[in-house]
Amino acid sequence: MLTSDELQFPELPMMGEWKEFDPLPEFPVLYHDGTPVARIPKQLKETIAVKEYKAFMCKKFDWSSATWDSIDWEIFKATLKQRPGHSVSLQKYLHGWLPVAQLVQHYGPDEITLCPDCHGQERQDHVLRCPSTRRKEIWNQCWSDFKTTLQDKTPDALYRHLITHLQRWIQDPNYSARISRVPQRFKNAARTQNAIGW
Repeated sequence: MLTSDELQFPELPMMGEWKEFDPLPEFPVLYHDGTPVARIPKQLKETIAVKEYKAFMCKKFDWSSATWDSIDWEIFKATLKQRPGHSVSLQKYLHGWLPVAQLVQHYGPDEITLCPDCHGQERQDHVLRCPSTRRKEIWNQCWSDFKTTLQDKTPDALYRHLITHLQRWIQDPNYSARISRVPQRFKNAARTQNAIGW
């Protein structure tokens, strides 16, 4: 009999005791708290995919396995769903796939290689730091919306902590919080965020 390993099934509920797989070989089912959850073949495929994706992401962002495990992926997915009109753009930004000049110049020698607004080098982070008036207005509106949403759902002390460090990261893309200056109750969170990146 096989038993499930909750660490290999991040899409499944993580609370309670896992039960053994249904012994019927033709229709194996994974049970959680007495409720049938999923078919084994589907879960095995997802397990393999998650392992490959984890390896890819850890290599891409220079994360350790522990850093990957520290991220609440359910919250991440829920956050993207709250911005349905922007989820694709956010994913492209996170992966460095936005069609900025630095990227599209590889498509052909005639492609524009500079920011159309400020005429500086347009890299992925440039969308957050472009000095042009037009882009600053767009960014300021996005930043304001983000702060409003965060403030509505976050304790005040944590909100101030996050905003302070995010503002510093916007000014410096290589920013890392100085743990000695972080309030004691946020030190572990700051260490984890430093490992992930702000």
